[in-house]
Amino acid sequence: MIRECLSGTLDLTNLDAAIEKGLIFKSSIPLGYGLGSSGALTAAAFDKFYTDKNLDLPELKTLLARSENFLHGNSSGLDPLTIYLDQVLIVEGDRIETIPDFDLMHLKHRKY
Repeated sequence: MIRECLSGTLDLTNLDAAIEKGLIFKSSIPLGYGLGSSGALTAAAFDKFYTDKNLDLPELKTLLARSENFLHGNSSGLDPLTIYLDQVLIVEGDRIETIPDFDLMHLKHRKY
């Protein structure tokens, strides 16, 4: 099923070869949390195995949503998009824009 849906942009030959060689996904997401794990896996797979990365943000969001759907049903595509771009996003309806140079680490260490 995934092959028919994504075969135009997914390098299935290299993906199959990587799986045969024991492909694993390592992340720093703590075990048992799961928050963002499917988005992280989807973003990593896109980065490594997709051949056409020249997409505008709405197209990229749609493709990542379709990919993440294989992991857990219905996805908006926003988690893997944010993770892949490593940027903060503003989403208003169908419009998506990034906020360049937004320091998430600064906010992470702030005490409120």
